[in-house]
Order: sequence, then structure tokens, then C-alpha cells
Amino acid sequence: ALQRACGLLNTQQARNAPETDGGIVKPRFLFNRRGVAQHQDFRLSGNCSVDRRGTDRRPVVTTLRIVRLPMEMHRLVGIQPCPMPTFLEYGWSIAIDPSYISKSGKKTPHIGRFWSGCAGAVKHGLEIMGLGLIDIDSHNCMMLRAHQTPGNFELKKRNMTLADHYIAVIKRYCRELLKLSHLVVADAFFSTRTFYEGIHQHGFHLVSRFRDNAHLCYLYEGERTGKRGRPKMIDGKIDLKKLDMSRMLPIFVDGLPGIAYTLIAYSKALKCKVRLVIWIMPDKKHKLFFSTDTTLSGEEVLDFYRTRFQIEFCFRDAKQFCGLTDSQARDTNKLDCAFNASFASLNVAKVMMKERHMEYSMSKFKLLMTNTFLTKRIFDVSRYRPNQTLINHIFKELFGCAA
Repeated sequence: ALQRACGLLNTQQARNAPETDGGIVKPRFLFNRRGVAQHQDFRLSGNCSVDRRGTDRRPVVTTLRIVRLPMEMHRLVGIQPCPMPTFLEYGWSIAIDPSYISKSGKKTPHIGRFWSGCAGAVKHGLEIMGLGLIDIDSHNCMMLRAHQTPGNFELKKRNMTLADHYIAVIKRYCRELLKLSHLVVADAFFSTRTFYEGIHQHGFHLVSRFRDNAHLCYLYEGERTGKRGRPKMIDGKIDLKKLDMSRMLPIFVDGLPGIAYTLIAYSKALKCKVRLVIWIMPDKKHKLFFSTDTTLSGEEVLDFYRTRFQIEFCFRDAKQFCGLTDSQARDTNKLDCAFNASFASLNVAKVMMKERHMEYSMSKFKLLMTNTFLTKRIFDVSRYRPNQTLINHIFKELFGCAA
């Protein structure tokens, strides 16, 4: 009934009521994030990975999470409380990315030389570390926090590197971030052992991309010899020109040209097992995506990394329309307030556009808000009270919301 109320099950499927056994709900029908029905044979216990068999010949790995719902939720949907209902995990992850902020002068706190991706060079200015929440279902990003990066001179005084600072930022907000997701999605700059071990100590897993010449190895799956010593774990290096197809599975993602394969491999750089996705493009070049959480499927790894680019759009819109680079303050707290107020206004604009069923366009939305403000200002100054009912009806018709 709870899944039916949330739109996950229809009436016919909901008649197959879930069976409970020792506080664990075992539904006969489960749906993934895209609403595709999976096989009925499931056995769930706590946080676990479930092998599901659909129309493919081989099982696909997905992640399920057992959660306990509050009593208010049961009363809201009008069902009897169940000891431990099951829900598919949200397709959320934490996206991180630094962004260059142009700034002149010498007295601004933490000013220095930082990498500008737009210019493709190191430039004089400021840098902020952006934290965003991305959703692979809606392919959208909501900014959570912006934290200013110290300059090179300040980092040397603290005996820190850029990677150490980025780890410290995640550590500072780890309690709030872990309530949303345990996955951190970042670009290839963060695919280092130092960064991975730094965030892994606080309960996070990394989804990122390897360099094209990364040293990766197959895992040994043979029988143990029974001899003394450490068991064999590595079974040869992965030759990207001669892939062993018997050790990997093909994956298919809509809109992805070329061929992609997935397997669990060993990374020599990270010193751990990873869920590896090898994407061979039509021009025979390849890209290597990975997740240190091996319970993820290859499709999920690709979806998370591809959705990571939404945080770049947040930086772009905040700079162009929300005044991210307009602050002339020379105080750390004032700069922090200006950066986060810019992203907060961006989040509010996204919510308002969604509620009004508008096509996402910050330029159109900003023009609409400007015209609304000027119109209201003219009415206030002229002390004229317009017909609010008629204006609301016309406003709804403009956005196709009228009944």
C-alpha cells in the first residue's frame, strides 16, 4: 500500500501483499528507479546487494536499503505499520568540484593562483569548493555548500596540499552529507589514493574516472592451493587492446555511443577492488570509470558520473545570473555569505520553475522576476490596486497552469 501510494505499484500488483518474516518484508514485486519490474525471487536482510534476473541471461547487481518509516508515514497513507518496510535507495550522490572565481587585488583573503578550466590555465583569483546533491533520475543538481579554498601561501603555512584541503572540507560536513548519500562523485583529478583513503575514513565511497593508462588487474577466481602464505588475488594485468570477454559483462546505456563492459577489478593506484566500467568509443578510444563501492552496477556507475556534470551547470548559472563573481568584499565571512547566497538563490529559482511547470532557463526566469518586480514597484508608487484575481488567472494561463 505504501508503494502504491508513492506511485510504484498499480492496483493489480498491490494485491500481491508483501509477506513478513522476522521483521523483514519480502515483496513479490520490486521496481528499480526507472519503474522496471524485476524478478520475484528476492531474499532481503538489512543493507544488502540483490542479484535480480530480468530478461537478460546474466544477473545484474543493484543496491537495496532496508529503512524504518516513522509512524506518521503509516498514518498518512492509511496502512497498518509494518516492522521493517523496504524501499529502493534514492539515486542520490554528492558531487564535488572546485571552481575558479575571478578576483583582482592583493588584500582579499585566500587570494592566489588557481586553475581555471574555462581558460585552460592557472590564473590569479579565488577558488571555491562546491558541494552539490545530484539525482540520476531527474538529471539535476542542487547546491549544498560552497567553501573557499586557501591560497598556496596559506596551504604551505598549514603544511597541507590541495587534496588535503578538499578532504578536510568533506570531513567538516560529513555528518550532514552521510544523511543524503555515501557516494562522492568527482572528476579524474580526485582519483588518487590520498583522496580516496581520506574520504573513506569518514564512510564515503568514490565514483570517478581513471587515467587512460591506469594499471588495472583481473581478480583471481580460481581454487585455493591450500599452501601457506597470502592467497593469490591478482590474475594478470588488464590489456585494454585485448580484453578477456569471459571475465566481464556488456552493459547498455541509452544515448551512449560505442560499447561498454563492466567487471570488478583491482586498482594498483588505489590499492583496492573497484567496480570498473570500460567504455570503448566508436573511434576505438577508451575511458575508464570506476566506483570503490563494488555493490553498484556498471549502469549506475555511468549514470552517476555522467550526471556529475550538472554541478558545472550550477557554477555557470550562478556566475551568469546569480552574482557569484560580483562580490567585492574583503572579509572571509562576507565572501562565504556571498558565495552561498548566490547558490541559495539558484536553488530557489529551480524550485520555483519546477512548481510553475516552466522550462528550465535561468535567463527567462530572471527576466520574468525583473519584470514582476518592476510592475509591482510601479503599482506601489502609483498607489493603484489592480485586480489580483484577473492577474493570477492570466499568469497561470501564460504558464499553462489554468484549469
